[in-house]
Amino acid sequence: MTQTPTLSTYVSNPDAAKASNIAARGFRLYVRPHAAGVVNKPGTFKFLGATKGYEPNTDEETREFSANLYGIEETLKKQLAKRTRTFNFYTGSTGDDEIASLFYGSSAVAGTGEYADVKALEDTGAATNVDMVVVLEPSEGNSLIGYYPSASLRGTGPGEDDGFQTFEFEATIQSVPGFEPPAALVNMGKATPQGVLYIVRKEDTEAFLLDLFAAVSA
Repeated sequence: MTQTPTLSTYVSNPDAAKASNIAARGFRLYVRPHAAGVVNKPGTFKFLGATKGYEPNTDEETREFSANLYGIEETLKKQLAKRTRTFNFYTGSTGDDEIASLFYGSSAVAGTGEYADVKALEDTGAATNVDMVVVLEPSEGNSLIGYYPSASLRGTGPGEDDGFQTFEFEATIQSVPGFEPPAALVNMGKATPQGVLYIVRKEDTEAFLLDLFAAVSA
């Protein structure tokens, strides 16, 4: 007996518009500065605190070859020359020493004697190469947790949010040829040079985050 076709016979995700798939997402960011240009597995991650304004962007540059063969200039070939993936955000946690170090682009140096509680930073404006974990956690449904083995993080300027000072940042994702995400979590079976994004149930977010930190630190 032939079954009557339904929408799911032809559409793989017919429930995509259900309420649990529509949510506001919180944004958290953890970064770990590289050592000698590579991932510093023994190092600890730095939490960027009260982050807001997460804005991802993908910019593409193309090159093309055109010629006038029959009286009209025509494009004969067009290909991607460069793709740059960045995201901008800001944090209100300007009183945190480690965040200030990332914003100004230098490590803090402690004072001595009567100034032992004072720290000094060089305001270089330099970028810091890091690996990073991005957590986009919803009010309900699934979280998105991204791990990127290399990114260039730099402070772009001070800002303000309703009278509170902020530090504004830009992160540029960098490709790491041959990077393979931890098989102990999900075996992708291939290299993912720019990182990996995990879809995790909200209730499992914190437990998975700890497992991810452990896996990329082993």
